[in-house]
Amino acid sequence: MNYIDDETLNSLLMQTAIEELGVSEEAASRFARIAIEQYKAKNPDINVKADLSQQNGEMPPALGQLPSREVEKFVTYAKEQGTKMAFDSMEMGILDAGRKDMQNGLAEIMNSIKFEKPACQECDEEMDNRGRSKKKILTSVGWVEINPVRYACKIDNGQSAYPLQDFIGLIDNEATLKDNPAEKQTIKCTRNAAASIALACSESPYEQATLMLSRLAGLDLTVMTEFRVTDSVGSEFVKGVPVETASGTIEKMKEKTGGNILEARIDQMNDSNSEEKGEIIRKALKDGPDGVFYKDYHGQTMKVMYILPDGTGVPGRHQELVGVKGKQPDGSAKTFEAKIGAVFIVEYTADGKPLLTESGEIYRDKKVSYIGTTRKVEDFGAMLHRHAVENGLEGMDAVVFLGDGAKWVWGIQNTYFPYALTGLDLYHSTERVNAMIDLLQFKGRTGSDKKQEFRDECIELLRYGKVQNMLDLIDAAPLKKGNEKKLGSAKGYFHTNMERMNYGVFSACGIFVGSGVIEAGCKVIVGNRMKNAGMHWSKDHTEKMISLRCAVRNGEFFNSYLPDRRDSYDAAA
Repeated sequence: MNYIDDETLNSLLMQTAIEELGVSEEAASRFARIAIEQYKAKNPDINVKADLSQQNGEMPPALGQLPSREVEKFVTYAKEQGTKMAFDSMEMGILDAGRKDMQNGLAEIMNSIKFEKPACQECDEEMDNRGRSKKKILTSVGWVEINPVRYACKIDNGQSAYPLQDFIGLIDNEATLKDNPAEKQTIKCTRNAAASIALACSESPYEQATLMLSRLAGLDLTVMTEFRVTDSVGSEFVKGVPVETASGTIEKMKEKTGGNILEARIDQMNDSNSEEKGEIIRKALKDGPDGVFYKDYHGQTMKVMYILPDGTGVPGRHQELVGVKGKQPDGSAKTFEAKIGAVFIVEYTADGKPLLTESGEIYRDKKVSYIGTTRKVEDFGAMLHRHAVENGLEGMDAVVFLGDGAKWVWGIQNTYFPYALTGLDLYHSTERVNAMIDLLQFKGRTGSDKKQEFRDECIELLRYGKVQNMLDLIDAAPLKKGNEKKLGSAKGYFHTNMERMNYGVFSACGIFVGSGVIEAGCKVIVGNRMKNAGMHWSKDHTEKMISLRCAVRNGEFFNSYLPDRRDSYDAAA
């Protein structure tokens, strides 16, 4: 039988007080005596000189470390209530009780961890134990109180250390607590808790995230606390501007992609007679490109990277947009531009044919990877190039660069991807064609029908890549009076970008002709979270939120935060 008497327990408590609290022997003796007396008073049914075999051979827990057993208490209470208690109350009650047990259990684990005395970073001498202090930290199971030991240099040079806090990896944020929103204080937050908060706030407005975190995770926080934590986590994923030059990669890719199979197929199409070329394009536009069902192909593939940049407006804070003209006629709805880049990879057969899905669409099993910033174009171009390199640019057999007609887009292409096949988004081109047709005149009762027939004919020519034929057709049509200058300007767009409008040949070769991926990316990364009614964003927080949302979509967030918790649980089991 294993027993422990008052004298032995007194010695253990004294030793703990001297080592952990750094108190004198006299103070430790006084602490031990009071602790035993209080323990006996609160637990009259438990004799300190107990049969330890009834406790699985373990010593009774130290004062203040007894588990609360809130779940057991609630289960007993709920059984007594029976049908008097609604099931919803039972369900939420046991959830709350479980959280309290988890908080107590986590506190017990953290407070039990022992550390060797650290050395002072200045004098390299072993630091002194200056006792424990109470600190509340925010964890993924709620607020938990820890009692970290503070170590300080023996010569009082201002150096101190909290090994427990360093081990936990706490994130400091200045914020307010829900029960006292008027008082600002620094809250310490575990990485898992910060990740849960940031993930919720990156997907939902802060007010909604507050309700979600309270309901689903039992975290009762203020909006400002959530904002600060999300801002702090987002800053970890903000990408700096590369300082290294891209010239080496550019020269390497020029040599590697020059005369690639896709380019050869395009050249072959362009060199074929017009009738043969037209038939191939017609078939591709009707039934899809000539390719191979991806499940049936097991040979060597060529990898093609698609790179798509675009810009989208973010509603900004008024004080940051002084002097900026808004989108509305009265100058309101002021925005600043966020630039988003998308990168994805498509595989083709060794002879350049696209791999197809069962429905005949181009098969793409690689996910889209995003990058975004509010920085200037020059910085974004360098960041987009680095992002492409990080996603395997130098291992590609060909590169396709798709964009709209913005000059800055093609400036990036010329600077960083001069070797790429280029395509102007078909949707934007179609919009421009429609705008030109609206400048023309169609008279008579059947004018609207004639206009639609004319529009269909022009769009058909555009899809075939016969841009000059389309412009000639428009030139031959009657023009509304006073629209000569507008039409000339509109035609200039097509003359400038004609080489990027090879839509028929691209479609026949299985190359994407639309930038829908980046249009969707702007909505996914920016629009869904940052363009809701009444929102106004600072540029600084926008940079962090965009970086965070890109990291979530790319999987980078989950590599840094929220590890697979099953690993640790399975090991314990």
